[in-house]
Amino acid sequence: MKKRFMIAFCCLVLLLQLLPILPMAEAAGAESVDKGTVAQDLYYCRTELSKLPNGQKLVAVYDRIVAGVRESAAEIEIGLSQEEFKLVLDSTRRDHTELFWMGSTYSMMPSAYDETFIETMQPTYTMSGAQLADAKVAFEQAVTRFLSRLTPGMSEYEMEKALHDMLAANVEYVSSTNAHNAYGALVEGKSVCEGYAESLQYLLQRVGIQAIEVFGYGITDLETGAGENHAWNIVRIDGQYYLTDLTWDDQKTSISYVYFNQTSAHFDQDHNEWIVGYENGDYWNGGFDLPECTATAENYYIKNGLLVTTYTVESIANLLKANGLSVTLYLNTDVDAFLEWYGDNYQDILFAATGVYSGYKGYYTAFARGEINLNIEGCGHTQTTLVEAKAATCDEDGNTAYYVCNNESCKKWFSDAEAEYEILSHETVKLYSIGHDWSVRNTTDESTLVSRATNCQEYDTYWYVCATCREMSDTYTFTTNAGAHVDADEDGVCDLCNDGETPFDVEGILDFLLANPLILGGGGGSILLVIIVLVVKKIREG
Repeated sequence: MKKRFMIAFCCLVLLLQLLPILPMAEAAGAESVDKGTVAQDLYYCRTELSKLPNGQKLVAVYDRIVAGVRESAAEIEIGLSQEEFKLVLDSTRRDHTELFWMGSTYSMMPSAYDETFIETMQPTYTMSGAQLADAKVAFEQAVTRFLSRLTPGMSEYEMEKALHDMLAANVEYVSSTNAHNAYGALVEGKSVCEGYAESLQYLLQRVGIQAIEVFGYGITDLETGAGENHAWNIVRIDGQYYLTDLTWDDQKTSISYVYFNQTSAHFDQDHNEWIVGYENGDYWNGGFDLPECTATAENYYIKNGLLVTTYTVESIANLLKANGLSVTLYLNTDVDAFLEWYGDNYQDILFAATGVYSGYKGYYTAFARGEINLNIEGCGHTQTTLVEAKAATCDEDGNTAYYVCNNESCKKWFSDAEAEYEILSHETVKLYSIGHDWSVRNTTDESTLVSRATNCQEYDTYWYVCATCREMSDTYTFTTNAGAHVDADEDGVCDLCNDGETPFDVEGILDFLLANPLILGGGGGSILLVIIVLVVKKIREG
């Protein structure tokens, strides 16, 4: 036994000597905006927990909950008061929107001596086993697919806007089994407000941008105050915090920016935000507020010169000229008064924008909360060409059907042949390539076999197959059929792996290393490695 242990120890030291050279091999590759993981300092709630009294313990429990959910643990140690526990749990939910399989319910085990002190929690999970394993693969593929469309030269604002637009164009607001989590939005393309907010947040976190999920109440009728529970995001761009409500910006046939990178003052008109530590209408001691958003530099309308507070014939005409006679503005003033003024001054605006008083028609479309599209038509759109619908495949983008004006000086897009309804946001007709759905486990086709188990410590390994096009993956694998222990002499020890003595095939590893002396020089420490091998050889020889 001592001999085998010594061999195992020496081999472990040997393998550790090789580790320094492995990251160097992985470092090479194409530059990507995807960080692969999320840095701890991007988790706003975790940072705020650490600042509270008992913060060190709160963060320790926070980390245990996250680790436990990642492993689908049946029970997680808590050791906090009930109020502290709910605060920590709310913090983990807001920070870690990638844990899509965590259920909304849970059980608590109070102390036998104090029912307000929580010993453990028992989470619920919406997926488990092979279904969850496959879902995690599909989720990571979807994340990669979205982030692959970003480029390293993009600013934080540009990456945020690109993800905002892609999600608005590709996610349908509809209730479904996974509509309340990021999996429903990213993988299935079906979501409600939580899924919108959680998918945007995780994508931003993966490119190094801090985002926070906000829970609260969305007011849909300002007169009565009626509305519903709602979710949106706070996003930190270039060190400043902004509010973004992707759900309300998704207008199906167009993409709005009324709720993109706005201030708290703007949102307070129709969004009631809940502090962290709010549940079922109750607050308790220890909760904390989310950041106040006062910055305006990265607001879409301000950044692009489209915010209108005061206006003249010349200023509106200049905006129309600069934007091809079709511009979407945000009016931070009385909308009805502006539209009345626009009608009264249309001819002067037309002349200032085009140099003529006739031959054009003027239209406007009013959207939510002061967003208005002004459109001066110099083209009758008498002839349009149909761009036929094209389904997206695993590898290629597609599109819904739309019409394009044939006039070379126009080329506007419309949803109908009569050109009555212009498509203002071209993103809304795009169907992004869906990517391969590596979810099929085919163990009957030998071509999917990667490797067959040769002993009781190995597993049969197979390639996943795409559920859409049936192509075989060259990246994602799954395992099955563990080998069985062999104990021919019935001494309680496996003849193949010596189960109970050493956790791996020491003799095989040593034979491999001695047969490949070049490996011994990797990562430095060559002299030490040679000494270890000589010691091991001496031990083997008795």
